[in-house]
Amino acid sequence: MNFPKRAGRLLCILLFFYAHFVTATITTNEFSFSKNCIDAQKNISILKLDKARAILINEHKQNPQNTFTDYLDDYIDYYTLITNQQLEELHKLEKNKTTRIDRIKNADQNSPYFLYTQAEINLHWALSRTFNQEFITAAFEFRTAYQLLTENSKKYPSFTPNKKSLGMLKAVLGTIPDNFKWILNVIGMKGNFNEGLKDIKLFLDQKNVTQEQEIEKQSAEFYYTFLLLNFGEKKDCWKFCESVTGNYETNLLSSYLRAFAGIKCAHNDDAIIACIHRPKGNEYTPFYMMEYFTGVAKLNKLDKDAEIYFKKFVTFYKGQNFVKDAYKRLSWYYILEGDTLKFTTYRGLAGKYGALNSDEDKNAQKESAAGIYPNTGILKARLLFDGGYYMQAEEMMQNIKLQDLKTDYQKIEYYYRYGRIMHESNKIAKAIELYKRTIDESDISGNYFAPNSCLQLGLIYEKLGYKNLAIQYLEKALAYKNYEYKSGITQKVKAALNNLEQ
Repeated sequence: MNFPKRAGRLLCILLFFYAHFVTATITTNEFSFSKNCIDAQKNISILKLDKARAILINEHKQNPQNTFTDYLDDYIDYYTLITNQQLEELHKLEKNKTTRIDRIKNADQNSPYFLYTQAEINLHWALSRTFNQEFITAAFEFRTAYQLLTENSKKYPSFTPNKKSLGMLKAVLGTIPDNFKWILNVIGMKGNFNEGLKDIKLFLDQKNVTQEQEIEKQSAEFYYTFLLLNFGEKKDCWKFCESVTGNYETNLLSSYLRAFAGIKCAHNDDAIIACIHRPKGNEYTPFYMMEYFTGVAKLNKLDKDAEIYFKKFVTFYKGQNFVKDAYKRLSWYYILEGDTLKFTTYRGLAGKYGALNSDEDKNAQKESAAGIYPNTGILKARLLFDGGYYMQAEEMMQNIKLQDLKTDYQKIEYYYRYGRIMHESNKIAKAIELYKRTIDESDISGNYFAPNSCLQLGLIYEKLGYKNLAIQYLEKALAYKNYEYKSGITQKVKAALNNLEQ
């Protein structure tokens, strides 16, 4: 069984920011949200994991029956695995899962935290395994978590963490492509994107948030941001994200979210600021993905120091994800500098190192194997577009002469990139023309330019009120096979079709 990788990955990125902390003070020994637990959760939430671990050691000594310590200990393991993404570390720590759940099973069964904490620990490990491509085991851990949360929701309907967690699961599972729906039937889960998003919003809209619920609320804000980022309007996503990550200079998770959303929502300068001014120091757990994000944002702006951050990332990061993409972007940096020797060297390293777990890495591997030599003008326009510098990107495209492009690939990319720039610049008529030209010039398989053009045309026609045309192009997107970013594009097509059917 092949668990859908895109959905699994998105679940990982979303639940990475889920602070699984309790929301009320319990008076029993089994579930006691003590001062130590409150202090530990504060440090966990900003990735001061060593300090949190030391606090929990004291709590173990002072109150050995408090099973919240097991829960928060598991949370530390989870963050450790997500930040370093090392398979060896996962196998070293996974024995802790059973020990902690067994202790919780001997706790107060009449507490809403009895099933909830077991569910969340299963989510921790499911997500950690997904990052390491252990999809079969992860699928059944997701199933266990889903069942426990569903049962707990029936027993304690006013226990708001249930709604938030189930809402996130339902929203993400609701975007799984039709060809993977059989998996949901096998493991007994149901998805509904709009219902899930609504549940999270209901949690966010609650008033009089207690001290214990503050971090729960923060985690829901992470969920909501990522769901909007992938299936909503980027403008709405950034507006929301900006409002909830104002503490990015003191909270490493907030700086991560702000940088990630800034890059994806065309607020590249904000992403650079979040990366540069993030909290640093030995007290924080190493988080080298921030170096990668800094490099991406700097390269989008065509800054001369972008290479520094990619080199830090590939040197110190011990995981496998995004390594190929980092080397690919280093090759881009050097070809823009006119250094074809280093371009070839780093393109080769992209094919040699790292794993094929992400769409970005798969694309890097494909480009390395195919020996694709980018047109520097199109590449600059692409990077400027990714950074949201649409005027500069358009000027770059206007300076490119179509007859000077050497390959069919470059010509198709020219139409596609120009179309994306026109689309985001709200020059819709020109965007439609260029998207259609991209489709006409492309084969049924190969690269993602044509299928994503179909998706974008579907979204344009949906917004313009031409429902039949929108459906036509969205369904056409599903006909393309064997191209990079397929799972992500398919998910977005499915979400758009679901909206049109309502």
